[in-house]
Amino acid sequence: MNLISHSPYHAAIGVIGHVDHGKTTLIQAMTGMMTAREHEQKLGMTQDLGFAHFCDDHGNTIGVVDVPGHERYIRNMVSGMASLNAVVLVISAQEGWMAMTSSHLKIAHALGQTKVIVCINKADLVTAEQIDLLEEQALQQVLNLTGEIAEVVAVSAITHQGIDVLKALIIEQIRDNSSSTDDTAMRLYIDRSFTINGIGTVVTGTLGQGQITLDDKVHIASGSHINTVSQAVKVRSLQAYHQECKQVDGVSRVAVCLKGIKRKDIRRGDCLVKSPSDCVLSDSFIVRLNPALTSGLKSNKQIEVAFGSWHGFGQLIVLKDTQLARIKLTQPAPMYFAQPVALIRHGGSELIAGGAIVWTDAVNGFIRRKLYQALDSLVLPIESHQQTQIEFMLRGFIAVDALTQSALNALSQQSQKSQSVQIGDWLFDSQWLDESRAQLLLALNQPEAALSDIELSHALRLEQGAIERLTAMLKAEHAIHLSCGKWVLGDGQSEDDLTPEAQSLLSSIRSQGKDGFELSKQSLAPSEKAQLRNLARLKYVICLEGDIYYADELYQTLVRAIITNHSQGDRISMADIKDRSGLSRKYAIPLANKMEIDGWMRRDENQRVILRSLD
Repeated sequence: MNLISHSPYHAAIGVIGHVDHGKTTLIQAMTGMMTAREHEQKLGMTQDLGFAHFCDDHGNTIGVVDVPGHERYIRNMVSGMASLNAVVLVISAQEGWMAMTSSHLKIAHALGQTKVIVCINKADLVTAEQIDLLEEQALQQVLNLTGEIAEVVAVSAITHQGIDVLKALIIEQIRDNSSSTDDTAMRLYIDRSFTINGIGTVVTGTLGQGQITLDDKVHIASGSHINTVSQAVKVRSLQAYHQECKQVDGVSRVAVCLKGIKRKDIRRGDCLVKSPSDCVLSDSFIVRLNPALTSGLKSNKQIEVAFGSWHGFGQLIVLKDTQLARIKLTQPAPMYFAQPVALIRHGGSELIAGGAIVWTDAVNGFIRRKLYQALDSLVLPIESHQQTQIEFMLRGFIAVDALTQSALNALSQQSQKSQSVQIGDWLFDSQWLDESRAQLLLALNQPEAALSDIELSHALRLEQGAIERLTAMLKAEHAIHLSCGKWVLGDGQSEDDLTPEAQSLLSSIRSQGKDGFELSKQSLAPSEKAQLRNLARLKYVICLEGDIYYADELYQTLVRAIITNHSQGDRISMADIKDRSGLSRKYAIPLANKMEIDGWMRRDENQRVILRSLD
């Protein structure tokens, strides 16, 4: 036997199909390994995932995942579909194509498995004419359900007829589909976890991309209530196909012994990552639907959701006039951009939709329409670098260190249509930058305009992150500065530019609240007294009278409380001032005196006359 090979490579396949069509026996014929556990052998039915492997003539190892075929175990079946290079769809030559054959194929396709090999098993029990007819029917079914043209081979797992041909076909199919994507983040979706006495906690899964190395510090992204946020744990030992390893590359079946976590804190569907940012924990996401796998969806429908090795429940909300749907899960789950997802009928085994996860953040009202248009325009299959393009298009800027080389290339092509400019560590869309800067400066160019980040966000209908980028840039250009937590036009000292000593003193004054910061009760060093005078000069603090200081924002709040609902010429007593300000007489009188100095009122015997209103 001379199996076609492309050396070296790492790969794994799944064996799917209707119950009792001979998947487990077929795997044993290919690998010499029995994947069924003792109780499953007695039952005559695979209930959970089984694992085996075989090697080509050049020593490259192909992992094999045996999935249950019975409808009641469909949740275990979907857990075995993560990160595979291809699937072998097994059909009994005696029974032919069955309903679960369709369900398995559609679910596998929805979960990203586009390389399909149709294996007609039990070929020794039927005639050649029956095989020919079944091959034709199978090819047509695969084409109708997935749009893919499959390879077909007839075998007998009992007599080993055609087994070598099947293995050669598998190797030929996977050799060009065995490299990791350009997204090199290591993600290992866990399909099993157990404890070995004297060793510790072990997790297994199919490593789809990246690499994992002995002594790595890793995290477990988990939506379970037990382990929502994982501390870093250490890779104590590694195995791939029963061999101890120092490093394993994707795509490979791998067993990882972890130090620092208990088995009870791990669930099937959790994801092992090197950095917590490599997976997003979310209970809501938007999926870009594949029209070929989707029909007749209804909003508010309860569904089952599968991606990676995770399976759970959620609510389906169709986004009108798009190929998008929002999914609200009953609990958070680890996910990532462009990840294939299958939506399954609640309590059944029928695929109702398939697609890719394209948004995991909350949807800000400012960008909702633009976001939906951008996501709906994505063409399947979706590549990981497109997340960067979407973010850049929506927000107008992106951190340079967040860009992979493929993302940089994509943005470079995009910039031919709209120019981009790098300022510091950020890349900006030139048109967005010019328009947004102009809008922000216009908002601050109103009479007595002073706006906080939140106020600017609402006024300009821009996200908080965009406001932070713009204000930092304009501040560096000396066009605006921060005063009392508000941005104002012109050059000046911003609060965040104060010395640490001044910032500490200002914080102390603010913490005093209405009790006031009384200089006579403080033990300030000469340098601190100088800082206090400077804070007063810059109007961060207000000296009411004598040595009583209030933070300026508190003073402004008290002024508003006293003046509100009063018009010019109205009279107000000290009793009213005390009630409205909530101050004792000790502080109310100095406050009233300061308001007189600032032109808000004037004294008329025992009353004050309002000189100007808040309008």
